Amino acid sequence: TVPEDAFIDWDARSQTFITVGEKYPEGLTSKVRSVTTYHPEFTERVSWHDGNKISAADLLMSMIMQYDRINPESAIYDSQAVPNHEAFMTVFKGFRITSTDPLTVEWYTDAVAADAELNVYALWPGPTAVSYQPYAFGEGAWHVLTVANMAEAAGELAYTTNKSTENEVEWTNFVGGPSIEILNKYLDQAIAEEYVPYAATLGQYITSEQAVERYNNLKAWVAEHNSYWIGTGPYYIDRAYLTEKTLTLKHYDDYADMSDRWSGFGSPKIATVALDGPAQVTIGEEAEFSVSVTLNDAPYPTTDIKSVKFLVFDANNNIVAVSPADLVTEGQYKVVLTPEMTEKLVTGSNKLTVAVVPTVVAIPTFSSLNFVTLAP
Repeated sequence: TVPEDAFIDWDARSQTFITVGEKYPEGLTSKVRSVTTYHPEFTERVSWHDGNKISAADLLMSMIMQYDRINPESAIYDSQAVPNHEAFMTVFKGFRITSTDPLTVEWYTDAVAADAELNVYALWPGPTAVSYQPYAFGEGAWHVLTVANMAEAAGELAYTTNKSTENEVEWTNFVGGPSIEILNKYLDQAIAEEYVPYAATLGQYITSEQAVERYNNLKAWVAEHNSYWIGTGPYYIDRAYLTEKTLTLKHYDDYADMSDRWSGFGSPKIATVALDGPAQVTIGEEAEFSVSVTLNDAPYPTTDIKSVKFLVFDANNNIVAVSPADLVTEGQYKVVLTPEMTEKLVTGSNKLTVAVVPTVVAIPTFSSLNFVTLAP
């Protein structure tokens, strides 16, 4: 069941979201509930290329753009955006931000993918109107989109080719051409007015002082790079040359992740498991075996291990015991066969198998050791 306070539509006049409870008082259900919890330091670590810190307002702006552009009552209405939005609404069932510390987003949809990882939905770096169609405005910094929206509302720019042709205005270009001067004009206007876009909604997350700070940082960026195209990634557009159809990328030094952030996935962390213990066990008596779990000859981190379990097979290859191994220290475990376990064995050759299941790879490691049971 989709919560009543989840957002599912938009009122272009009041510039506020319409909740599920308001639009569907009889209730609404969805096939998928995706919850994305961002890193506790997400809004401190992640910054836009112009130096502004990312915020919850950036995430909300992406959804406002999803709705406001298709509403005839909106100042930035564009008929070309309608078909994608209609496709989006055939499966979309609502979203809500349940927390800003840490930033947590819930998404409800009837779009179900066969692969579990494809059922994760997030508002950053931008939602999708239909499957596999990227968000059209890059990562969607609210202050950049605000300036472009002001220019579009004034009838000087248009996001799409259809609208620019119909209205005989410049097609919005964030990296060069006549658009830059037009955007500059509205950036100055936003600064002068201390403008908070969609204030009825985003005013909960943005103060006028914060808005002016964002605009001023953007203005300094544009003065240096002549571009409004910013993101949060490891590279930024330093300069774009439209005539030559080339551009220069430079490394963004304040990128949130170090270059080795994902290096741990370069090779699978498959555990190496070694067993040691007595060659003979007396039926009805306790026996102890040691388990060594390593990765590249170093102890396998306990935090990366989901479980270490053992199975005991008797001389007839029947399973007589299944139990977790005990952690001794990093990379070292012990298997204790209790008298109750060994009483179930018969004389002959038995087998102890240990299964190690890491959390970072999908391949468990098995290791076995044979031992002989003797009559008491």
